[in-house]
Amino acid sequence: MHKLLKMRSLAVISHTEHYYTTDGKVVGWEPTVRELNYLAELFDLIYHIAPIHDNKPNRATAAYKADNIIYVPIKPSGGKTTSAFKLFLSPLVPTYIIFALRRSSDEE
Repeated sequence: MHKLLKMRSLAVISHTEHYYTTDGKVVGWEPTVRELNYLAELFDLIYHIAPIHDNKPNRATAAYKADNIIYVPIKPSGGKTTSAFKLFLSPLVPTYIIFALRRSSDEE
């Protein structure tokens, strides 16, 4: 790819569930992981901020293949209903993202 077409970094915030495999690898929903692996060709670095779950991964998951994708785990939150609590949390999202990215960069 031509150097001028490659962009520096991308942060993706999603609700894509991620899990740890028995050997400690992180896996996520395969269609999202596949798309991010493709986008990794266009960016120097991709941060994927998404929830990590404690339960066993299902068969629709895959591991990231691109080395320039950094998964930033966050605690699952929210739920399936709309409530006043979610409206209260909305203004806190930018702070939550900054905290997660800083924590991720400190671990590198």
